[in-house]
Formats: sequence, structure tokens, C-alpha cells
Amino acid sequence: MPKDLFSQAPEFLTAFNNILNNGFFEDIKFSVTSIMEGKIFACSITAKGCVPSKEKYKASGCGVVIDPTDVVALCRKLVNQRKVMDISVKVQDSDWPLYDARDEKVIGSKGTRTEMFLYFNTKT
Repeated sequence: MPKDLFSQAPEFLTAFNNILNNGFFEDIKFSVTSIMEGKIFACSITAKGCVPSKEKYKASGCGVVIDPTDVVALCRKLVNQRKVMDISVKVQDSDWPLYDARDEKVIGSKGTRTEMFLYFNTKT
């Protein structure tokens, strides 16, 4: 059985689970690329989410439409059936700014915003 692909990208899974358990996803994109004869060549997940510092900033986000764990499970299923040739991971945390009533000036923070990208290139 192949090694779990997410063991090769622990920072992505850590950030993903933090948002899943403590916040909400603003954006989730899942992509699969195939080449000649329909063979899977690559798989990627791009996501952006927020972890609020206060209860009043919590929201459902994309979880209302799609279960984020399904995205990870599908990527895991597709890639674990193949030999991974290349992995690219990016996880970037930033402040989730709180603006004044006119949305002109930052007056504080609502929590943390995380943007993440995971790309797997597989042997066909």
C-alpha cells in the first residue's frame, strides 16, 4: 500500500484541519489533470479559510455547499493509487483584519486567515 500523500505535506493538513475544526473555509478548489488516454497526471487543492478570534465572527463558509473533508479524501484516493513524482505545498497565515463601519480603516483583528495550496504530480 502506498504511503499516505499527506504525510509528505503535513503543514497543509495541519492548516486544513485547524480551519475545519476551528473556523470556516472562504474558498476551496479541487483540480484533477489528466493527459493522453485519460490517465491522471496531477491533483491539487487550493483553499482559503479563517479562524475567528471571537464567536461573533464564526460562519459556515463553503462547508454549507461541500464537505471539505470530501475534497481531501478524494485527492488522497486519487493520488495514493499512483507514484507521486513531485509535491508543492504553500501555507501562508495572515491577519484577518477588522475594519471600521465604513470599511476604510483597520481597527483590529477578527482572527487568522490562512491561504494554502497543495499540488501533486504523479507518474502516469
